[in-house]
Amino acid sequence: MKAAIATLTAVALALAPGCATILRDDVERVTIETEPPGAVVAVDGVVQGRSPLQLSFQRDASQPVVGVWLEGHEAQYLQLARVMDVEGIGYLVMDLLLVPLLTGTIGLWVAIGVDLGGENFYAFEQDHHFFDLQEAAGETPPAWATRKVGELPPELVGGGPRQVRQQPFR
Repeated sequence: MKAAIATLTAVALALAPGCATILRDDVERVTIETEPPGAVVAVDGVVQGRSPLQLSFQRDASQPVVGVWLEGHEAQYLQLARVMDVEGIGYLVMDLLLVPLLTGTIGLWVAIGVDLGGENFYAFEQDHHFFDLQEAAGETPPAWATRKVGELPPELVGGGPRQVRQQPFR
Protein backbone atom coordinates (compact mmCIF):
# COMPACT_ATOMS: atom_id res chain seq x y z
CA MET A 1 0.00 0.00 0.00
CA LYS A 2 2.81 2.42 0.88
CA ALA A 3 4.48 1.66 -2.45
CA ALA A 4 1.25 2.47 -4.31
CA ILE A 5 0.90 5.79 -2.47
CA ALA A 6 4.56 6.65 -3.16
CA THR A 7 4.12 5.79 -6.85
CA LEU A 8 0.92 7.83 -7.09
CA THR A 9 2.62 10.79 -5.39
CA ALA A 10 5.59 10.57 -7.80
CA VAL A 11 3.27 10.49 -10.82
CA ALA A 12 1.28 13.46 -9.48
CA LEU A 13 4.46 15.50 -8.95
CA ALA A 14 5.65 14.63 -12.45
CA LEU A 15 2.39 16.03 -13.80
CA ALA A 16 2.62 19.13 -11.64
CA PRO A 17 4.80 21.44 -13.76
CA GLY A 18 2.94 24.68 -14.19
CA CYS A 19 0.47 25.51 -16.90
CA ALA A 20 2.63 28.22 -18.48
CA THR A 21 5.57 25.82 -18.81
CA ILE A 22 3.43 23.15 -20.46
CA LEU A 23 0.97 25.16 -22.54
CA ARG A 24 2.71 28.35 -23.67
CA ASP A 25 4.71 28.55 -26.89
CA ASP A 26 8.42 29.00 -26.22
CA VAL A 27 8.83 31.27 -29.27
CA GLU A 28 7.81 34.92 -29.32
CA ARG A 29 7.41 36.97 -32.52
CA VAL A 30 8.13 40.67 -32.99
CA THR A 31 7.54 42.61 -36.21
CA ILE A 32 9.91 45.43 -37.18
CA GLU A 33 8.81 47.99 -39.77
CA THR A 34 10.54 51.16 -40.91
CA GLU A 35 9.71 54.20 -43.00
CA PRO A 36 11.27 54.12 -45.47
CA PRO A 37 11.33 50.31 -45.72
CA GLY A 38 14.49 48.33 -46.49
CA ALA A 39 16.52 49.28 -43.40
CA VAL A 40 19.09 46.84 -42.05
CA VAL A 41 17.73 45.24 -38.84
CA ALA A 42 20.08 43.86 -36.18
CA VAL A 43 19.47 42.18 -32.82
CA ASP A 44 22.25 42.64 -30.28
CA GLY A 45 24.62 43.59 -33.09
CA VAL A 46 23.80 40.61 -35.35
CA VAL A 47 22.15 41.52 -38.67
CA GLN A 48 18.86 39.66 -39.18
CA GLY A 49 17.73 41.09 -42.53
CA ARG A 50 15.92 44.14 -43.91
CA SER A 51 12.65 45.70 -42.86
CA PRO A 52 9.84 44.88 -42.82
CA LEU A 53 10.84 41.78 -40.89
CA GLN A 54 9.30 39.41 -38.37
CA LEU A 55 11.76 38.15 -35.75
CA SER A 56 11.21 35.05 -33.62
CA PHE A 57 12.84 34.95 -30.18
CA GLN A 58 13.14 32.17 -27.65
CA ARG A 59 10.89 33.08 -24.73
CA ASP A 60 13.24 33.98 -21.88
CA ALA A 61 13.99 36.88 -19.59
CA SER A 62 16.41 38.62 -21.98
CA GLN A 63 15.77 42.15 -23.22
CA PRO A 64 17.47 42.31 -26.62
CA VAL A 65 18.40 45.54 -28.36
CA VAL A 66 17.10 46.05 -31.91
CA GLY A 67 18.97 48.44 -34.18
CA VAL A 68 17.78 49.72 -37.57
CA TRP A 69 19.77 51.67 -40.13
CA LEU A 70 19.29 52.76 -43.73
CA GLU A 71 21.87 54.59 -45.81
CA GLY A 72 21.35 58.34 -45.59
CA HIS A 73 19.41 57.99 -42.32
CA GLU A 74 20.25 58.04 -38.63
CA ALA A 75 20.52 54.66 -36.86
CA GLN A 76 17.86 54.01 -34.22
CA TYR A 77 17.86 51.57 -31.31
CA LEU A 78 15.22 50.07 -29.06
CA GLN A 79 15.55 47.68 -26.14
CA LEU A 80 12.67 45.21 -26.23
CA ALA A 81 11.23 45.15 -22.71
CA ARG A 82 9.63 42.04 -21.24
CA VAL A 83 6.89 42.12 -18.64
CA MET A 84 4.74 39.58 -16.82
CA ASP A 85 1.72 39.70 -19.09
CA VAL A 86 -1.98 38.91 -18.70
CA GLU A 87 -1.60 35.51 -20.33
CA GLY A 88 1.18 34.59 -17.90
CA ILE A 89 -0.97 35.67 -14.96
CA GLY A 90 -3.82 33.58 -16.40
CA TYR A 91 -1.57 30.52 -16.28
CA LEU A 92 -0.80 31.23 -12.63
CA VAL A 93 -4.55 31.31 -11.93
CA MET A 94 -4.87 27.97 -13.77
CA ASP A 95 -2.11 26.60 -11.52
CA LEU A 96 -4.02 27.73 -8.45
CA LEU A 97 -7.35 26.27 -9.61
CA LEU A 98 -6.43 23.05 -11.43
CA VAL A 99 -3.21 21.67 -10.01
CA PRO A 100 -4.50 21.12 -6.45
CA LEU A 101 -7.33 19.01 -7.87
CA LEU A 102 -4.82 16.77 -9.68
CA THR A 103 -1.87 16.68 -7.33
CA GLY A 104 -2.76 18.27 -4.00
CA THR A 105 -0.93 21.00 -2.10
CA ILE A 106 2.59 19.73 -2.78
CA GLY A 107 1.89 19.67 -6.51
CA LEU A 108 0.56 23.22 -6.34
CA TRP A 109 3.79 24.51 -4.83
CA VAL A 110 5.84 22.58 -7.39
CA ALA A 111 3.74 23.98 -10.27
CA ILE A 112 3.96 27.57 -9.02
CA GLY A 113 7.70 27.20 -8.44
CA VAL A 114 8.24 25.81 -11.94
CA ASP A 115 6.23 28.58 -13.60
CA LEU A 116 7.67 31.45 -11.56
CA GLY A 117 11.20 30.06 -11.88
CA GLY A 118 10.78 29.58 -15.61
CA GLU A 119 10.43 32.29 -18.19
CA ASN A 120 7.04 31.54 -19.71
CA PHE A 121 5.27 34.19 -17.63
CA TYR A 122 7.03 36.95 -19.53
CA ALA A 123 6.35 38.46 -22.92
CA PHE A 124 7.52 41.51 -24.82
CA GLU A 125 5.50 44.63 -23.99
CA GLN A 126 4.79 45.06 -27.72
CA ASP A 127 4.96 42.65 -30.64
CA HIS A 128 5.13 45.33 -33.35
CA HIS A 129 7.59 48.22 -33.59
CA PHE A 130 7.67 51.01 -36.17
CA PHE A 131 10.73 53.18 -36.73
CA ASP A 132 10.37 56.50 -38.59
CA LEU A 133 13.93 56.93 -39.86
CA GLN A 134 15.25 60.48 -39.96
CA GLU A 135 17.44 61.62 -42.82
CA ALA A 136 21.03 62.36 -41.88
CA ALA A 137 23.42 63.27 -44.69
CA GLY A 138 26.88 61.75 -44.30
CA GLU A 139 25.82 59.46 -41.44
CA THR A 140 28.42 56.75 -40.84
CA PRO A 141 26.81 53.31 -40.64
CA PRO A 142 27.09 51.47 -37.33
CA ALA A 143 29.66 48.64 -37.38
CA TRP A 144 26.93 45.98 -37.32
CA ALA A 145 25.19 47.43 -40.41
CA THR A 146 28.10 46.42 -42.65
CA ARG A 147 28.00 42.73 -41.65
CA LYS A 148 26.25 39.95 -43.51
CA VAL A 149 23.04 38.43 -42.16
CA GLY A 150 23.89 36.27 -39.15
CA GLU A 151 27.57 37.30 -39.04
CA LEU A 152 28.71 37.63 -35.44
CA PRO A 153 30.38 40.75 -34.12
CA PRO A 154 34.01 40.09 -33.12
CA GLU A 155 33.20 40.21 -29.40
CA LEU A 156 30.67 37.36 -29.76
CA VAL A 157 32.72 35.00 -31.92
CA GLY A 158 32.88 31.72 -30.06
CA GLY A 159 30.20 32.72 -27.54
CA GLY A 160 27.26 33.04 -29.91
CA PRO A 161 24.24 35.35 -29.67
CA ARG A 162 20.75 34.45 -28.45
CA GLN A 163 18.80 32.34 -30.83
CA VAL A 164 16.86 34.57 -33.17
CA ARG A 165 15.01 33.39 -36.24
CA GLN A 166 13.75 35.84 -38.78
CA GLN A 167 11.03 35.76 -41.41
CA PRO A 168 10.05 38.40 -43.96
CA PHE A 169 6.95 40.22 -42.78
CA ARG A 170 3.87 39.40 -44.81
